[in-house]
Amino acid sequence: MGGLERRSFVTSQDRGYAPETPWHIHGSGILSLMRARGDRQLYTKAGRQIFWTMHNMIVSRHDRHANIHYANRNQQIQHTITNTPCPPEFDHWLNVIEQTLQPAEALFLHTGRYISSACSLLSRLIPIVRNVDLKRACAEYDQLLFECDLAELVMSEWMRTSPEYQVDPGPVHTYFWDSWRSARIKLHHMIILLANLVEHVPDCAFDCGALQSRRRLSAEIIAVSGRDIVDGIPPSLGGKSPASDPRSPATYLEAVRLVWPLSHVYVIPTAPRHLRIAAKAALLRIGKENGILSALRPRAGGALFPSEALKGMPVDDLGDGDS
Repeated sequence: MGGLERRSFVTSQDRGYAPETPWHIHGSGILSLMRARGDRQLYTKAGRQIFWTMHNMIVSRHDRHANIHYANRNQQIQHTITNTPCPPEFDHWLNVIEQTLQPAEALFLHTGRYISSACSLLSRLIPIVRNVDLKRACAEYDQLLFECDLAELVMSEWMRTSPEYQVDPGPVHTYFWDSWRSARIKLHHMIILLANLVEHVPDCAFDCGALQSRRRLSAEIIAVSGRDIVDGIPPSLGGKSPASDPRSPATYLEAVRLVWPLSHVYVIPTAPRHLRIAAKAALLRIGKENGILSALRPRAGGALFPSEALKGMPVDDLGDGDS
């Protein structure tokens, strides 16, 4: 992979404006390897398994770089640097997978497509809000909401017509579900900020009641997604999900998988406060009891967004300001 990283597979567009941090270099190397493997990686069982593992690493990389950032002790959770959509090859690869879909892959396919849509939307939403670009906010508001609603509709329609989505065979599926929930939380948080921004436009052309309804809907989606993530916290971390042996490697891996989704519940102020408190407590235990230091880095408060976008939003650092 190191050799591939130095070859022409990784372009300046892939790097965006991000410094070459270890995580970014690792993600770029994985993307290089996926491009080198091409379509043929999708036509064997082992190749598909490897693809899904690498796909999730890359998606989380692009998703994290398009993150909602709140201050921590020494740095932001992940600096808003690249704000890029997923690599264009992903749509093609997901189409190939859909044409040759294997048992139990439907969840992977649909969550992958939703997260890809979320990354694309976040790459446009964040600059608009951060730059208080009122003109662009008004011009693109309807289109951004349409694309967000379409992503939700496609996912909900699959869930409605596919009873297999309710099956919970183990931690792999839980991980994919939590990845989807994390993307929903971030996306709908940014939709709320966009609606706040649009409302500040002089002679706003959008109905205030409709903007309020949109904010309420997105807040409900954030609450439901956050609740489902928190409900997955095992007893060893203070939660109520089915217990596993706290000494087993599976328990450690379960804690690793929870860091990313719990961080989103914790830092995003539009999530219900009681869920944020539960997420914070679990992250502290993951960091201190399991030795996973990345769980100790997220800190709430100190939002890096303009006051126009934060209208009516509680700025609650949950005590982190005293840490």
